[in-house]
Amino acid sequence: MLIVLLGVGVYLFARWPAFEPHTIEVEGNTVVGKDAILQSAQINLLQNIWLQNTHAMAERIEAIPYIDTAVVHRQPPGTIVIVVTERVPFAVLDTDGTQEVVDRTLRILRGAGPQDRQLPVLVVHHDENARALADAAQEAQAAHLVPESLAYDRFGDLTMTMRDGIAVLFGDPSTVPQKAPLVEPILEKVDRGKRRVTAIDLRALTTPVVIYAR
Repeated sequence: MLIVLLGVGVYLFARWPAFEPHTIEVEGNTVVGKDAILQSAQINLLQNIWLQNTHAMAERIEAIPYIDTAVVHRQPPGTIVIVVTERVPFAVLDTDGTQEVVDRTLRILRGAGPQDRQLPVLVVHHDENARALADAAQEAQAAHLVPESLAYDRFGDLTMTMRDGIAVLFGDPSTVPQKAPLVEPILEKVDRGKRRVTAIDLRALTTPVVIYAR
C-alpha cells in the first residue's frame, strides 16, 4: 500500500502544473538576445522544472559563441533563472586573410567588420602560434601601449606595430613581458622633433636600437 501511495505521490508531483516553468528570467546578457538564449536552452514549458536537465540547458547556451558561462537555477514553484556571462572581443584574428573577432581565449565570436578597427590584429599563417600573439598583445596593453597589429617575420620573430605607426621588434615572443615596459621610456628620451621614429629594435634586450625615417 505504501508503494502505491508513493507512486501516486510521485505521479502527482510530476504532473502538478504549478511546477511547470511559468516564468523564465535571463540575467547578464547584453550582446546575446534573450530569445537566442531561450532557443538554445530548449526549456520544455509543459514539463516539471525538477524533471528537466538544467546542466544540459547550460551547455547548450554556452555553445552560443558570445556566451562564456551559463548557470540555470530553479526557483519553485515554476520559475527558471538563467544567469550568463558574455565573452569580450579582444582582437581580430587574421588567418591567411580571413578575419574573425576573437576573445582572449581565441574563441571565434563573429566575422570582423569596420566596427572592429580599434582591436589589435593578430596575423597568423598556417601553423604559427596565435596564442603567443594574443599573450603579447595583452602584455603590450598592460604596458600602456596601443598595438595595431602583431605578426611573425620570416625568422619567427615577433613584430608589433603600434597605432602611431611605430614598429617594435621584440624577437622572441616570450620576452615581451620584459621588453614591452621599455618602449614608453625609450620614446620619452628620444627627441622626435626633427626625425620621425619608425621602429624600436628590442631583439637584444641590453642594446635597444631606435630607427628613424630616412
